[in-house]
Amino acid sequence: HGSSSGNAKTGVILLSNPLTTKDHYMHSAVLQNLTLSMDTGTNGGLLNASGQFMSGYKPVIEANTVTADVTAADFLATNRGTIFDITTHTFGGSAVTIKSFSLTIENPATRIGYQGSVGECDGYTRASALKVTGSISMKADSTVQGFLESIWQANATAAVVMENSAAASGFSFSLPAVNMSSFS
Repeated sequence: HGSSSGNAKTGVILLSNPLTTKDHYMHSAVLQNLTLSMDTGTNGGLLNASGQFMSGYKPVIEANTVTADVTAADFLATNRGTIFDITTHTFGGSAVTIKSFSLTIENPATRIGYQGSVGECDGYTRASALKVTGSISMKADSTVQGFLESIWQANATAAVVMENSAAASGFSFSLPAVNMSSFS
């Protein structure tokens, strides 16, 4: 609370309301979890992101004059990143055909302390470790069938690499040591 350094790791969420005096402004918001997913059969294969924010403070409900930055380029079609744009798909160093994947990162915060007469949060605390889970669906060819013994049953880790080599996209996922907890 009240940090003046540039190291603050919180954000501001603004929900604009058509009733201009009822905009909801949530300050000091902490991202609790983030899920990134792509599926060939959903939303044209586009990368989808969803997450949950938490704030230990009451939202401020009032007219807010913040407007969108019209000089910033929107998410350009050439940079959107779809599962079809990915030119490299490897699992355990072997080329695979990926239908879908999902990756969830969790690092929940808990509010601590109270300050002021309104009892707002005095700060946040986080657990010591991130939790990263995910799933991936691949074509069940002979390469993938070999993972059943060489990776899953051997309790070994494998690297997952998905990237687009085109410079315009710069789209890349690289998970160097993934442990498989199930195989179906």
